[in-house]
Amino acid sequence: MKTAVFRSPALRLSVFRSGDGSVTWEGTYNGMAIKFAMPVDGDCVIMLDPDASKERVFRNLLRVECNGRQRWLAELPADPDTFLDVQREGEALMARTWSGFRMRVDAASGKTRSQEFTK
Repeated sequence: MKTAVFRSPALRLSVFRSGDGSVTWEGTYNGMAIKFAMPVDGDCVIMLDPDASKERVFRNLLRVECNGRQRWLAELPADPDTFLDVQREGEALMARTWSGFRMRVDAASGKTRSQEFTK
């Protein structure tokens, strides 16, 4: 059984949590594939598929509200760069980038709290 934990009719996006705690979603973000979605305090943190853009810098980690408004868009540390994965750690998000950084991003503001080069 899955339960809806975030819905945005404006974005045509729904996020569900299964009994085992796993999260799934239905929809895209402005026509771009979503690689990861996570409900956060009534909003949703989304990581767009890094392959969804050919831009040198693809800022693909964002937080959206139910009304479809973008709350924040996370900054990247390098050019070229994009986020590859993200996970929740307490009140922060831990994200890895293509250029080799591991970043701690504040889930509420989207601001970078720390970054470490790992390559």
